[in-house]
Amino acid sequence: MDGCHGIFNKRKMEQREKKLSEFSSAQVMSVLEKEYSRHGKFTSGEKPPHPSLEDALDAVSSNVRLAAVSELERRKEKKSLALLKSALSDWYVPVRAAAIKALEAMGDTSAKERFISDANCDSFRVRFEALRVLAQLKDASLRPVFAKAMQSEDARISTLASEAMFSLGERDGLRSLISKLANGNSEEKVEAAGFLATIEDPEAQRAVGDFLNSNDVPSSLKETVSSNLRRARKGKH
Repeated sequence: MDGCHGIFNKRKMEQREKKLSEFSSAQVMSVLEKEYSRHGKFTSGEKPPHPSLEDALDAVSSNVRLAAVSELERRKEKKSLALLKSALSDWYVPVRAAAIKALEAMGDTSAKERFISDANCDSFRVRFEALRVLAQLKDASLRPVFAKAMQSEDARISTLASEAMFSLGERDGLRSLISKLANGNSEEKVEAAGFLATIEDPEAQRAVGDFLNSNDVPSSLKETVSSNLRRARKGKH
């Protein structure tokens, strides 16, 4: 997994994407060269003398791949479409999301539509991965997709969808998680607390505090949630 789950890592990713989007072409290529010299490993095992954008999409470093997607979108060349489509299979969620955004900006919505379709797939893995990518887009038009996924019986799916709704400014997403923390099963409580602990929201913090102070919650479950809290707070610094 890429470890991008959690609001603090999401913020870092958003800041990096914003920075890259403000770069000129020369600056982006400079970033590629610098990252390449530092992390110039490629999945094919070969290291070309100077990285092209196509080479950069094969780099081990996610920074290199994100920079390459950003530059492909900027150039808007015909060959960029094929390269961006190849990035849709990248293992790192932000790269896939960036490729969808870039393709959509160039008039190709097929990738976004495919991920929306996958979000309704019977396969848990396909559905979960699609929702992870769609959540990164922060696209208000996807609210119906997330609203449907919030009703899933799988705690991981419903929690992810609730997080996505909250990131779009929908308090219903937050309240759904608070409800799961109070009334859900053990898995739902742990999943909900894992996210609620990462956001600086009074309602969320109060809900987590009430949960940990409740005499009705098993100590083993409290310890699991407390452990998640400690990890979340550590990620803050």
